Amino acid sequence: MILLGFVGGFLFTSSVYLPTLLNVDSGNKTLIIPSQTKIMSTNQPSTNDATSILLVVNGGWALPDYRTPKRQDFLETIIKNALEMCEAGYFVSLFLITYEPELDQISSFFEWMPMDMLLQQKCKRTNSTIDIRLRLFPKLPLRSSQFGTGGNLGIRHREIFQAHKDYYDYFVIQEDDVLFTESLLTYYVESWERVLNARPKEQTSPFGQLRSHYGRRLVPGFLRYETVQDQKYVSWRLNGGIVERIGNHTFFTADAMSYSYLTVVPSELLKELVVSHPNYTDMETITGEFNPQCAEGGFNKIANTRSAIRVQDIQNSFFHHMSNKYIASLTKPDNLAEERHMFLSMKDDEAQYVYKSCLPDFNHSKFPNIMFSGEEGCFQCLQKSKTATSQFRIQHVRIFNGSTYLGNHLNVTVQCWEDTSIG
Repeated sequence: MILLGFVGGFLFTSSVYLPTLLNVDSGNKTLIIPSQTKIMSTNQPSTNDATSILLVVNGGWALPDYRTPKRQDFLETIIKNALEMCEAGYFVSLFLITYEPELDQISSFFEWMPMDMLLQQKCKRTNSTIDIRLRLFPKLPLRSSQFGTGGNLGIRHREIFQAHKDYYDYFVIQEDDVLFTESLLTYYVESWERVLNARPKEQTSPFGQLRSHYGRRLVPGFLRYETVQDQKYVSWRLNGGIVERIGNHTFFTADAMSYSYLTVVPSELLKELVVSHPNYTDMETITGEFNPQCAEGGFNKIANTRSAIRVQDIQNSFFHHMSNKYIASLTKPDNLAEERHMFLSMKDDEAQYVYKSCLPDFNHSKFPNIMFSGEEGCFQCLQKSKTATSQFRIQHVRIFNGSTYLGNHLNVTVQCWEDTSIG
């Protein structure tokens, strides 16, 4: 053990940080913020009937330029949301992961972290503090076949998932500027347990698991939104998509929806994946854009799953990207490069309107700025056969009043496609 010094009255060494109430291990170990739960020594949730959640937040807080007041607000919001999950009846363990700070940054790092808040979060329902841990990893460079970020932090949650795979019902990885709320968690759990993974109670086999027309098992998806002028704009990935009628439900499906921002994995799928892919945690298995391939996109690929949102629930799947990082550049009246037009976004109510055209009670008269084209509508297409799918393509024309952005005219093309070789 190498003594590094004192930070805020706490002894810090290369392997352990030892305040009275706070145990910190760096590298491949764990810093545990005090909790009255039993998980500290056994890595197991309490033995009650609460649905257990392991929530990992990936943040660059160890990097000096990253430690801004806005990022601190985001972190405090995330902690409050974990507390609300506990109050709602979930058992929650919150892992905050970042890089190991440089030696000359150790003091400022712990001064910036909202330590008082971390130590005081008490769940009234359980009459105990919630389980919060900080884990520090060395910053390793990407390989030549990988790009998109400055280090390999994006894959480190997989090690935590794998180590705790037997002790939680759901595993969550989110970026540190994502607003993941109790209502979003409940949307996921209910979508998985009541729809996508539903099975008769007397059956132990996966009788009711829903699959895409193309054979891939469905898992609940999420869609990002950002705000400008108090208006929500949803992910540009809704500009093109596939709607399938599967069983008694109509789904918007995609290979990936939330990418590296937010991913939830049910325990049974994680256990299957760890067995079938023993090198799951190895960064050498990642090629292409690193963070998305470490999260939802990579998970769906190796687990042979596909993200799905029941169209009638689409409004329940939206999560806020709190930094509003992308929308600002798309709502200014300057000339927008043609290749950037693909990133233009619908308002949240417009997106619901467009995709709910696939439902039988759709009202075509609500949005005069949205024009549909195609040989037939989405609902009519899906009635043709069990394997019919509607493919959407949405083109935008931006609308301004002077320099004030008003939104977009939308041209929605619906193409009906039927593969008679399926099913």
